[in-house]
Amino acid sequence: MAKRLFAFFDTLFDITVALIAIPQFLFFVSRYFMREAYDGSGLANLPAYVCIAALLLSSYSFIRIAVTYNGSLRESFWEKNVDSSLKNSLKFLLSQPEFWIKAFVIALLYVLAPLDWTLMSLAVLTNTDTFADKLLWLAILLPILFVVAVLGHISAYKQWRENKNPTNYSKKEANQETVFASIAYGGGACAIIFAVPILSPIIMLVYRSLTVGHVIAIAILLCLPFVYRFFNAIFKRMSFLRRLKKICAEKGYTLSKIQYPYISLFMFLKDESFSITVGEKVYSCKLISARKRKSPIVISQGGELAFIHTISMRGTVLHQRAKAYKFAYESENPKIIIINPVPKLVCDQKGEKVAQIDNGAVVGGYKIFAASGFLHAAELDVLDR
Repeated sequence: MAKRLFAFFDTLFDITVALIAIPQFLFFVSRYFMREAYDGSGLANLPAYVCIAALLLSSYSFIRIAVTYNGSLRESFWEKNVDSSLKNSLKFLLSQPEFWIKAFVIALLYVLAPLDWTLMSLAVLTNTDTFADKLLWLAILLPILFVVAVLGHISAYKQWRENKNPTNYSKKEANQETVFASIAYGGGACAIIFAVPILSPIIMLVYRSLTVGHVIAIAILLCLPFVYRFFNAIFKRMSFLRRLKKICAEKGYTLSKIQYPYISLFMFLKDESFSITVGEKVYSCKLISARKRKSPIVISQGGELAFIHTISMRGTVLHQRAKAYKFAYESENPKIIIINPVPKLVCDQKGEKVAQIDNGAVVGGYKIFAASGFLHAAELDVLDR
């Protein structure tokens, strides 16, 4: 009980500080360092709008972080085995007394405290003089924050389903994510507030010289990395399937129908992708895909894998996060996982030890191959070695 109460107050404190501290800090920065740059211009209210935008955007992240690392709530979620449907996620959320108490406390804080104390940027924009005026604006703001809070909880639930390793929810991880989010939102908003007065003449010059063709060209350039990654994955999967069918035809292997070969590039399927019969032996194969070439895959013994996303600068790791997924499936035949496209690094995790693995390594009853390694083993008829 004491642990649950501590987690509740810790989460409430973190969320309250984030909701008030970030926009208030940004407003004071704009008021005391950039006031002269904005006064008398057509952008005088821009810092206040940036502060409100930072509130709405950062509140989602801070609520998600606070909920994700709430140990007692996470354990309750796992005990009740809440499935991935939106209906059951909302049912679990709305049945939590702590959620309603936190929502009530935060709403009461906004209602009772002067708006200058909680959201000065909104007070400046709306010129609220009376309590009734403030309630009118809070009637708009608070429902929006409520929806943001629900979305933050749903996002945390999704992470709990995908990653059930308690060691990934340490206080250190929570602090790292909080600091990173604070720098991202606070630093980003400050950068906008400071940059606009300096860049506005250049922006206006560029705006006046832009044509529809320029806008289209810029949009295409911005989309190119994502388009390249998408088609690169498609072409690699097509090449693998073409070579697989060719080898099966040449060797006399029986290849079953391949289930959703391209959908499996972007999501995990429940069952096998295909089976291949070599002589009297049948192999059950499942296709998965790396998210990025530089994002390692760590495979655990329980039929789970994690993509490791790292933000670094000059070789120094600033932030690292593991995104876990279940790939386990049932089959009476030997099970093979084929990674295509494959990242630069694939590892096996046993307890706290993580080691790089190569083609043919067995992890938790699954034999792991890159596409090229699988094709080579199939061609030489050594899949079972």
